[in-house]
Amino acid sequence: MLKTLKKYLFTGFIVCIISVPVSAAQQLDSVVAIVNDSVITQSQINAMMFNMRRMLKASGAPVPSNPELRKKALDQLIGESLQFQVAARNNITASDADVTRTIDSIAAQNGISTEQLKQALAKEGVNYNKFRTQIHNQIVVRELQRGLFGGKVTVTDQEAKDYIKAHPIPANPNSVYKLDDLLVPVSESASEADIEAVKQKAVALLAKAQKGESFSQLVAADSSLEQNDLGWRNTSQLPALFADKVSTLQVGGLAGPIKAGNGFHILKLVEKQGGAAQISIEQAKNMVYQSKIEKKLAEWVRQARESAYVKIME
Repeated sequence: MLKTLKKYLFTGFIVCIISVPVSAAQQLDSVVAIVNDSVITQSQINAMMFNMRRMLKASGAPVPSNPELRKKALDQLIGESLQFQVAARNNITASDADVTRTIDSIAAQNGISTEQLKQALAKEGVNYNKFRTQIHNQIVVRELQRGLFGGKVTVTDQEAKDYIKAHPIPANPNSVYKLDDLLVPVSESASEADIEAVKQKAVALLAKAQKGESFSQLVAADSSLEQNDLGWRNTSQLPALFADKVSTLQVGGLAGPIKAGNGFHILKLVEKQGGAAQISIEQAKNMVYQSKIEKKLAEWVRQARESAYVKIME
């Protein structure tokens, strides 16, 4: 089915659930753009702008001016049109059963029944049949992306771990942490050279701990080290230097070396209670995977628009 797919270039587009006010839907539905043999209408622009504005506000991101938002909406709809044209050429579709299962899943994820979801859509002026069409389109696009890129985009465990590290879940102020502390002491009379030497020693000890050596083993091998069980504490009960590091750790994770007045500390999070769950490796892999797909599609749409007939009617 996808053997001819490489001939066509298209943009990445995650179909959003469009909630458009009834008043916007009643506006004159003039043609705004032509994309090959398809058209984009004013009502589609209105719907996309409404949905973009709502999503940006929900995420706390700044909302662009209307002209800029309109351009973004039009660009996204052009990309969508190119994708659907590619899907049609390759006979990619979705069954009614697929659409129903997806809608049931959306309702369940929001903790409501499918009937309650229909009622919520109606309150926002969204026609249920049009909503089903949006879900159908989303499934088609995902199938298209899977067929084109499924075997070409890979994500390693290390990439997932890097993502988790770069996107820590904000700490819950009610969280409490059980910590183990390894101190590499520095004497009050230490010179700058001495302090640097102790720092490098702490770095080497951290590397050993990351490879699996326990703090107890490290102390047994070097009597100058100090191991302290800090017990259960929340971030307000920890030194600020420690709190900033600990709040981003997963259980079993290490932080350091952290320079303090008495030396360099290496912390280990033994247990944690309260707070949001950390992103799993699989969840992180999915996020990295989607990011890679979107980058590929962004480049493809640029090429697609160069070879497609696109006419904007204004």
